[in-house]
Amino acid sequence: MVLCDVNVLLYACTSQSPHHEVCYQKLLTLTSAGEKFAVNDVILAAVIRLATNSRIFSPPASVESVFKFTDALLAHPDSVSVLPSSRHWRIFKDLILTSGIRGKDTTDAYLA
Repeated sequence: MVLCDVNVLLYACTSQSPHHEVCYQKLLTLTSAGEKFAVNDVILAAVIRLATNSRIFSPPASVESVFKFTDALLAHPDSVSVLPSSRHWRIFKDLILTSGIRGKDTTDAYLA
């Protein structure tokens, strides 16, 4: 099952991104394939945080438009919300402590 990276979703929903068309087309392909795909609240919250940030996009996307985008993903009949279990934090901590992952890569480890 595919879980899109925050950047893919961010670029797909933000038309002023130089990567918009490629990411938007990839997302359209994914959502029209008839196969389940994963969505995660942490990733969707990051899309909202980044797309509405005026230091990243000028002008930034409206909160309403980004929620419309994320809500459509959540409501899609093939989307599956993936949420952490009660063991998640322990697994994440062990992964970080044993792998050498640091900094910005820790979010990817958290989602893994």
